[in-house]
Amino acid sequence: MKFSDMSSITVPPGELTLWHVRGPHISDIRWITDKRRAALNQESSILDIVEARKSGQANPSWLACRFSMASDINTDAFAKTISAWTDRHENLRTHLISSGYPLQRVTLAEGNLKVEQETPPHISVRSQLINYLENRFDTEVGPLHWPGYLIATVSNTHSTTVFVAIDHTLTDGYSILEVPYEFHTLYTAFMTSSDMTSFKDILPSVISYPDFAEEERAAADMIHSDDEDILRWKKFILESGGELPKFPIPIDASVIPGRAQFEDYVELLDMKTASLFGKACRSAGGDIFSGLLTCMASVTYQITGASEFRTMIPLHTHKNQRQSSMGWYVGMAPVSFQIDGDADFEKTLSKAVCGLRGVKNLARIPIPKLSELLKQPLRDPFMVSFMDLRRVAGSANWTEWQTSTLRCRSFDPYEICFWFFLTRNGLFVNYRYPASEVAKAVLSDFVTRIKAMTLSIPDL
Repeated sequence: MKFSDMSSITVPPGELTLWHVRGPHISDIRWITDKRRAALNQESSILDIVEARKSGQANPSWLACRFSMASDINTDAFAKTISAWTDRHENLRTHLISSGYPLQRVTLAEGNLKVEQETPPHISVRSQLINYLENRFDTEVGPLHWPGYLIATVSNTHSTTVFVAIDHTLTDGYSILEVPYEFHTLYTAFMTSSDMTSFKDILPSVISYPDFAEEERAAADMIHSDDEDILRWKKFILESGGELPKFPIPIDASVIPGRAQFEDYVELLDMKTASLFGKACRSAGGDIFSGLLTCMASVTYQITGASEFRTMIPLHTHKNQRQSSMGWYVGMAPVSFQIDGDADFEKTLSKAVCGLRGVKNLARIPIPKLSELLKQPLRDPFMVSFMDLRRVAGSANWTEWQTSTLRCRSFDPYEICFWFFLTRNGLFVNYRYPASEVAKAVLSDFVTRIKAMTLSIPDL
């Protein structure tokens, strides 16, 4: 599974169509004043963008998925698909007005939307098509207006490539990956059933993200600075030098101002070997994620001699098993554990398992709330994400559908992110880092060593 920015993809040329979801003007009485508050992560992100725009420095903040459908797509059925999809997810029918504080939520009931098509001038050069799409996503997909999403299709005689771009305040990685299955399922239903009028006939019910946001906000109101979890966060930050941890290997290089971050993508293990790696990790008392953290920590020790590994990890904040829903259900958690250079894989993995223990509760504390209680700004320049995507609806069809995920470009001069994806085809890592040749060499070497270490685990 590839997770990249638009510059690294190719799209066969064809007829480009933009699909706009339209609703009544924001002043219309069908927009109901909604007392449910924004999630703290949403609110912080939106307010940051408002401030950045005042200085002309706001960056895009969208995620997207790309997948294929039939070449002779039926435009009426596809428009109904989009309409049903937006009705299905309340988060796509609600808007947080950013003209004041606190943010004011307004929400539309189902059945108040329509879908309009736009056909831009034909673009025959692939690179120009990609640049055009990226520019439209950058300018039209955001949290300060409604809707914060845009759908595009590129159709030719062989297939239709679908792009669904959504602002990050409305979605997370799992949510965006459920879109291909929902679109295919709804489209097929509208094509085969002339009297189907509701998505509720064919897709399971979903939870409401605005409900979740209010519940999370209410829970955050009850957190105090002397709570055990806050004290654990405070200890982690103090031991990290008073801030959230940076990538442990120095990257002493100047980044060209305004240059987008570099990125790369590596298949670590094929499906069979990934299964064996997972078995070895479980036999040692862990799982694939703790095994990957173990490899990262061991490689860090090889390069720097560091006696401890520290990073931030995103985790789902659902209290129960994740349910289908469009929303930003992710919090950040701190992880740290000791590295013994003489220890074998199993002993280091046991330390990683201990480092992960209890961090789910810490992830449920929104970083803006933590920053408020600790009275200091917090940013996480080093993040390691792991997603087991094998059970996501539609994942068995991703190869057939040519499914991939996309993100807007980042211009951060410091941030380093890793995204490990376990799919039905194997284990992959996508990573993004500051735009410098020194950083490129350091990260390439780091990932090459991780891959070699995963393959060196006994029984593989």
